[in-house]
Amino acid sequence: MHSRGPSIQGISGELLGSAKLSEAVLESENFWGFCFISEYSHRSQYDSLIDLARRNVPLPDRMICLSGSGENFHGFKGRPWVALPGNIHMVAYLAPDQPIKYSTAGFMVLAAVSVVQAIDDISDLRGRAALKWINDILIEGAKICGVIVHTQQEGNIVAGAILGIGLNVEATPVVSATPYVPKVASLSDFCERRDQCNRREIVRKLMTRLKENYLMLIGGAYLDLLDYYQERSIVLGREVAIYSDSLSEIDVEIARGKTVRIGPNLELYIEGREMPVTGGRLVLQG
Repeated sequence: MHSRGPSIQGISGELLGSAKLSEAVLESENFWGFCFISEYSHRSQYDSLIDLARRNVPLPDRMICLSGSGENFHGFKGRPWVALPGNIHMVAYLAPDQPIKYSTAGFMVLAAVSVVQAIDDISDLRGRAALKWINDILIEGAKICGVIVHTQQEGNIVAGAILGIGLNVEATPVVSATPYVPKVASLSDFCERRDQCNRREIVRKLMTRLKENYLMLIGGAYLDLLDYYQERSIVLGREVAIYSDSLSEIDVEIARGKTVRIGPNLELYIEGREMPVTGGRLVLQG
């Protein structure tokens, strides 16, 4: 990892608060430039990076942030995320500074596919993780991960992308069931070999997969990543109901039927419906 410069001190204050900044070098790592690790965060590092980017604070490319646990963490549209010790709360910042077709969907697919592949790298869990449209990862119907993405565009140039990943590894949160998330779990609920299923090992696998898939994305191979996303989708060919996605209104059903395809912008095509669904919360039927 790179030596820290003056700008890193300011960024670390936002990410780590008053905690002491220490430096270490990973001799085997030649992709990720910086990694900030906080044992406990009073605020989501995802939100902190977005605020820094909006204030035009220069952020170092290929940066990883990790929180051991914390408060005020959230998923899509600000929904609370329980951040327990033993789980992965990761934020990646990437600055491609180039045009990327389907960029917002591309980074969402990049994050989700990387999680599934990292789980597949665990022999006990290979092939068991599935993707639920748009941004959830499940095992046996239980949510174990969610991903969120924020991109910065300057014309047709993607200046930066912030990827948030919350992955339950060693601890299962107590969360009230809803039609959208009827069950939650952690990887340890399904994995017998704890030497493979621990936070440290999975962070390493996840960083490798993020690197590989990012290079595919900026190299123009997004559709290959989308193919993988579709192959691991739990919704294709299933009967679903989709409801409006608003925190301030009563959910209203906007579509129902059998899913047949996911488009390049992650729009969902439903049998017998002319226009695809571009957003909402999905409930699997049956």
